[in-house]
Amino acid sequence: MEYEKLLNGKIKVLYLEDNYGSAGGFKRGLEIAYNDSECEFIWLLDDDNKPMENSLKELLNFWYSLDLENKEEKVALLSYRFRKEQFAKKAIIYNKPELVLGLKNSFLGFHVKELHKKIFKYLKRRLG
Repeated sequence: MEYEKLLNGKIKVLYLEDNYGSAGGFKRGLEIAYNDSECEFIWLLDDDNKPMENSLKELLNFWYSLDLENKEEKVALLSYRFRKEQFAKKAIIYNKPELVLGLKNSFLGFHVKELHKKIFKYLKRRLG
């Protein structure tokens, strides 16, 4: 409630009785936001993320500068952790979203399509 008061109710902080983990917290927050007719934006942060100063302001400025029809239906804005932005740049330059998102149907960064690369890396480390 302290943050909400500090920002004159511009944000809503969800306090949970129990620890549901990141996914459980995200789920509950998204459910509340989805059902709140006044909710305009959702900014998800993991428990170990600390946004850089003015991050939210930068995202909002970029959003409002976009001149796209139906952007609310088509566009999501993302931020990356400090020192991870090179992945986003490569994904954009080479038009390879999987560099950031992972391959379709991957789990925790693993995809059977990439198995040979993992085996090669493992053998290279073991054999020198």
